[in-house]
Amino acid sequence: METDSIPEDFPTAISAVVPGAQPKLCVLRRVGLYVADQDDDARRQRWLMCEDLTSQLVSVAVKDTRGRPAPHEETLHRIRLSVARKCWVSPAELDWVIKRLRQLLAW
Repeated sequence: METDSIPEDFPTAISAVVPGAQPKLCVLRRVGLYVADQDDDARRQRWLMCEDLTSQLVSVAVKDTRGRPAPHEETLHRIRLSVARKCWVSPAELDWVIKRLRQLLAW
C-alpha cells in the first residue's frame, strides 16, 4: 500500500500498548521470522487512526480552553494524560498526536 501521505515524523516502530510493570518487546511473526517493524499497510492504518483521534481532540482542546482558561501547554498536558490513561496509542504515537494537535490548533 502506498504511504506517500504518511508524515515522515510518524513513528515507525510497532504500535503496541501492553500493560504491566515488566518491560516487553513487541514483535510480529512474518513468514516464520519475528520482526520488530510494521509493514506499510499496518503503519498507514495506525497513522489514519492517530489522525482521526487528533481531529477529535481539536474540539476537546477548544472546549477545555473555554471552560478553564489556562495556558495552551496546560490544556495539552491534560489531554495527554487523559489519552495515555486510555491506552489507545503507544507512547511514541501519543507524542505525535500531541505534536499534530498543537499544529492543528496553531498553538
